Amino acid sequence: MKFKYKKMIVMITMGTMLIGCVIFSTVSPNKDKSTSTKTVATQESEQVSPTPTQSPDVDTTVVQKDLNTEVSQVVQNYLIASVACDMDALEDTVNDISMISEEELKLKYEFVESVNNIECYMIPGPNGDGYLVYAYRELKLKDIETLAPGLSRVYVKTGDNGEYRVFFGADTGLEDFINTTDQSAEVTELVNKVNTKMEEAVSSDKDLKTFIEKITVSDKANTKAK
Repeated sequence: MKFKYKKMIVMITMGTMLIGCVIFSTVSPNKDKSTSTKTVATQESEQVSPTPTQSPDVDTTVVQKDLNTEVSQVVQNYLIASVACDMDALEDTVNDISMISEEELKLKYEFVESVNNIECYMIPGPNGDGYLVYAYRELKLKDIETLAPGLSRVYVKTGDNGEYRVFFGADTGLEDFINTTDQSAEVTELVNKVNTKMEEAVSSDKDLKTFIEKITVSDKANTKAK
């Protein structure tokens, strides 16, 4: 990137989004990842059969936009509820609401008014019961006119009631699948496009540039303090 804000997309999230067993917001396919301590049973990989909202003719081996419309809606609801710090709405979108702290959400999204223009790019997961989703979104920050582009990654799978939920938990097989997909050509291209959009947004709005500079400096200071 031309700018020194190599981590700008991570920072602009005001925090991280849970992605299956991984917490991560995308800047590059192989950075900023950590695992949670909760575990779930690992299942053997199997071929995914088409869902009612998925055409039987689509290629399920590559990342595609809105491959499953029900999953896209769950992710949109999750992102909107997160920014709004709406715990009731979040409970309807995640498999374990106990892993979300309302206090931390308010801190993460203190400077965010809304999330807009959400687009979901996804690929079926390894166990046939979920999707790895890369959600492009633009945040409206307080007192800043230009929307800030970013990319969040979440894993969505079916729960006990058969409904899709953003998944919180750990699964070694899923982690390997996520790491491999992160480094795929499709995801690399998507990340590069989002980084370019962010560069253009920062170049066009001095207020956004100043904001990014401030949170980048703050992040560096917090990192040194740890």
